[in-house]
Amino acid sequence: MDWKNSSLFFRIRQCCSSGLEKLPFIPTVFLQRGFLLEINRRNSSPVVEKREIGQIVQEKIQFIYLCSDERTNAKGDGETVKLPFYKTIKGYGEAEIVIKRSQFIGYAKPAVSEEEAVAFIEEIKQRHKQATHNCSAYMVGERDQFQKASDDGEPSGTAGKPILEVIKHKQLKNVAVVVTRYFGGILLGAGGLVRAYTDGAVAGLEAAGIVYKVLHTPVRITMDYTWFGKVENELRNRGFMYGDVEYTDKVSVRCLPLAGESERFIAWMTDLTAGQTEITSEEPLYIDHDELPEGLG
Repeated sequence: MDWKNSSLFFRIRQCCSSGLEKLPFIPTVFLQRGFLLEINRRNSSPVVEKREIGQIVQEKIQFIYLCSDERTNAKGDGETVKLPFYKTIKGYGEAEIVIKRSQFIGYAKPAVSEEEAVAFIEEIKQRHKQATHNCSAYMVGERDQFQKASDDGEPSGTAGKPILEVIKHKQLKNVAVVVTRYFGGILLGAGGLVRAYTDGAVAGLEAAGIVYKVLHTPVRITMDYTWFGKVENELRNRGFMYGDVEYTDKVSVRCLPLAGESERFIAWMTDLTAGQTEITSEEPLYIDHDELPEGLG
């Protein structure tokens, strides 16, 4: 999909308050300095409504998509629009802390659906049936469509909500967290409970480890052997991810440019090989990165 011709999203290098009237293809939604801006064109004049959205602070944005539940591409064929990247956890994490004799065990696990999140929470509850409390929260969906927090018997707002706020503060997606408490005989008070469940959630998430899911478009290049040395050298010099090399009567290599750069990559490769290669694209997929690639932060 050509983003330049899409009404769904814009490539925005630097988010700023000027130049709103120059943005094409609206109505649309994007983030600006911690605010959600809804822009609708009426008689060629933009009408802007600002609404604060809490933890979101992004000074520089590369791609921002529509935040509606039903997202389609510019052709309206129902294709789901994916985020260029999001942050989540690497895997299962578990950590224990003790506060005034109470034992708090933080658990974290990736969950790509609400059903997975609920199943994980239930698993921990079954593991700790004798615990005083098993408080939990989850954030699921690329646009955080599914959120829930449970105090599990603790005073309202002192356990589940702080856990959820930790997930939001760390800007994580597709994550479920449970903090199990075994009471140690000393009351912590409302403020103490908030801090304890916050620390328990942080401990579990840190044990799980943080990872960036970055959207790539696999591009397979098939060429004569005479081109392979030059192509491989250029891929290495420019830092492109590639692999899955197949050697038959020709050489085939699978490259992984960022999804937003795939068309430019194909054009560059076509020019590099004077059009003497066969190039095919596959469906975009998310790949784990320990750090966010340059240009996406």
